[in-house]
Amino acid sequence: MKKLFLILLVASALSALSDPGLIKLREFEIDPSAASVNSVSETQCAPTSAGEYQFIVQPEKNFSAKERETISEMGLKIVGFLPPTAYIMLGTKEALKNVEKSFKILYSSEYLPVYKTSAFFRNTVSSLEDKDTEISLRLACKENLESVKQYLSDNGANEIVTISQNPPVLEAKVPSGLVGSLAKRSDVLRVGPKPKCQVFNDVAKGTGLMNVAPMQAEGYTGKGVTVAVADTGFDRGQTSGDKTKLHPDFSGKSIQGKIGENNSLYREDWADYHGHGTHVCGSATAKSGSYKGIAPDASLYVIAIGSDRYGAVVDVTEKDFQDAYDAGARVVNNSWGDSREEFHGEYTEYTEFLDTVCCDKPDMLVLFAAGNSNAKIDYVNNCTISPQCSAKNVLTVGAAETYRPDVNYTYGVAFEAKDRPFKDDLVASPANGEQQGMAMFSSRGPCKDGRFKPEIVAPGTYIISTESGYDTTNEKYPNRQSLYTVMFGTSMATPLTAGAAADTIQFLKEKGISEPSSALVKATLIHGARRMGQGQYDAPYIEIPEDFPNSVNGYGHVDLGQSFDLTNNVVFIEGVVSNQNDLVTYAFKKNQMGRVKVTLVWTDQPGTPGAREELVNDLDLQVFDGLYTHFNANQSMHNEYTNNSEWYDSPNDPAAGEDMEVRVHGYSGMYYPQSFALVVSGMDEGPIPEPSLAFAFLSLCGLLIFRKK
Repeated sequence: MKKLFLILLVASALSALSDPGLIKLREFEIDPSAASVNSVSETQCAPTSAGEYQFIVQPEKNFSAKERETISEMGLKIVGFLPPTAYIMLGTKEALKNVEKSFKILYSSEYLPVYKTSAFFRNTVSSLEDKDTEISLRLACKENLESVKQYLSDNGANEIVTISQNPPVLEAKVPSGLVGSLAKRSDVLRVGPKPKCQVFNDVAKGTGLMNVAPMQAEGYTGKGVTVAVADTGFDRGQTSGDKTKLHPDFSGKSIQGKIGENNSLYREDWADYHGHGTHVCGSATAKSGSYKGIAPDASLYVIAIGSDRYGAVVDVTEKDFQDAYDAGARVVNNSWGDSREEFHGEYTEYTEFLDTVCCDKPDMLVLFAAGNSNAKIDYVNNCTISPQCSAKNVLTVGAAETYRPDVNYTYGVAFEAKDRPFKDDLVASPANGEQQGMAMFSSRGPCKDGRFKPEIVAPGTYIISTESGYDTTNEKYPNRQSLYTVMFGTSMATPLTAGAAADTIQFLKEKGISEPSSALVKATLIHGARRMGQGQYDAPYIEIPEDFPNSVNGYGHVDLGQSFDLTNNVVFIEGVVSNQNDLVTYAFKKNQMGRVKVTLVWTDQPGTPGAREELVNDLDLQVFDGLYTHFNANQSMHNEYTNNSEWYDSPNDPAAGEDMEVRVHGYSGMYYPQSFALVVSGMDEGPIPEPSLAFAFLSLCGLLIFRKK
């Protein structure tokens, strides 16, 4: 009987996907029902040297792993995915015809040059006339790297650098007239602007707000964990080998460093002449002193990037991440990004690269500062996060206000506009004396495809941390004038969270998980995040929306005490959904102490720049309490199909001791198996991976009734 229910459930899920619907690109839609299969005879792009073109191909349902292997053997490479069921493929026209004969294809056509650029970028380039422009290129496959680099060189491009081979991404300065020609190359998947990044400190550190002190007292201090910091460098650097010249708060700490791969033109060592990097390193890992870091016993790995003097940033590359990983880093802090308004929330070539790094290194958590570009309260049309933060698998960190009642600074005239009551807001003390608020400058989402960002926030106003041995206020770079300095920004909130992540890795290892995934570390921080309420202001100036999670403060404020929850039975699970439509179920018995909370996170496959939706594998969290099956967020009867994190919290607890079930369902996607991480609290016994008939039946009803794409 149990098998019958599971068969029905699988059949239902398959039928739900029988109509794949529109093919959605960022700026275009294709309705397959209004067009027949088009075996391409004429094309707008030039073929590769092997006679290959790019095609959009939409099958009746997603190809299985075996089918993708067969398609590859037939001569078509899958180079992109347009959720929910369309593919970008590279190959010859003959190979496409053979695939159309072998599989039920609803639609196929050429992937046009206009699909490869945004309208904004095209308009920008057209206004440049013959001037050079800096671009980023996502190639169709890495085999094309050398031929495209040669083409660029032969046609007047310079400053050609390789960011990554997987995915293949180049950056270059090219004559503006070359952009259109590049879009017409079949070995180029996307052409966009080169990121122009800066450190995010243009606008302080209270470990009490993060509930860190009790956890440090329990011995969770980042022992055995290496934190990498990609920033403007560190103090005087290590080039002399004389550690006595380093900041005394790092005495005795294991420190390694390197100049970023594409940064040798900008600097000769990894010393910090700007000050930003040293401040960030201190917040995360300072070993001693008046402002000890969140993970004081963690080791430090420095990636010195950008100009050593002015804080401009040159992108971190695939090799930089690999070098950090090989050195043992399992947390990577990035307090920088592209703050240009026209690219806020975009999923770019570099965003895809970051998601790929996270997939290739599933036990390394990459963090990015959300940015300091917020200008107003507008929860619908106020996306201000950098494209780096739009990566699905990075942990994006926003800035909350810290608590320093003795600090009398306000946000001032920059926030004097009539629709904002923040001019007289104290930057580091609650305006109403008790309710913690957001830093007014903290960037927020949602991303262009609707995903909420940031996922979490930490203090980012009036943060005191270590000062570099070089003082940038004087062009002659005199020696250190003091040990500490104050900075503001999401740049400051992110290393505090990175330190918390290092503490979390140590905690999970001591729980018996030898190599915790980044998904589990992220899930643990999310699970314990503290809600902040509406912020400091009454209607109509409510800072934080009631919806939870949201794109202002995500799941809330970092709270290590709640994440570790030493007084409760918190269960940490690393699991795998083997195939689409599979269900993985864990049975529990609820304890006597309170509410049930469940957090699901998975590291999703990279999206495709130019797609309308970026979630590739859609997992669904479902919780059965004996009466109802709850989908995703608290008591909501629907599935979530945008984010790769989901959460359930029960305010009206079922009877104490009652049996409950937690299930992860592989609803849709392109690549399986899909690993995931679960954190569950409020349970007494379990988990036992065994499905029940009742839950399978109610899940079937949920798929039939509540799933709405």
